[in-house]
Amino acid sequence: MSHLFQHRRCVVHTHKPRQIIFVCENGRSSAMPRLSKIERERAIGMVMTGTSKMDVARIFRCSRVTINELWHRYQQTGYTDDRPRPGHPRLTTPAEDRRILLTHLRNRLQTATSTCQALFRGRIAAQTVQESLTRT
Repeated sequence: MSHLFQHRRCVVHTHKPRQIIFVCENGRSSAMPRLSKIERERAIGMVMTGTSKMDVARIFRCSRVTINELWHRYQQTGYTDDRPRPGHPRLTTPAEDRRILLTHLRNRLQTATSTCQALFRGRIAAQTVQESLTRT
């Protein structure tokens, strides 16, 4: 079930509990921004000093549920760290990506297989070289 309500110049859709999507005037959507580590620690400090969770949420411009979950996680673990996120670690660094790009700009007929053999001695696959070229 989708709920709609106005927030500043955006229409806010809540498709799932705890997921808020802003659809702005330009038609683009974006999720609510995450709190940085410093902001999370400040929020916990404010809750510890007696500030209401609703006031803390208003100050940091996030939902009350975010502050509530942060508080419960802090009480259980003693930490304010972000939860692990899914995702595969990158095999090439940004510097290596630039090196791949420069190599292919110098010799546009060079294949991805020959690039991974020449630059990385087979440490990465040709598919990784192709993905690096499409990223840049």
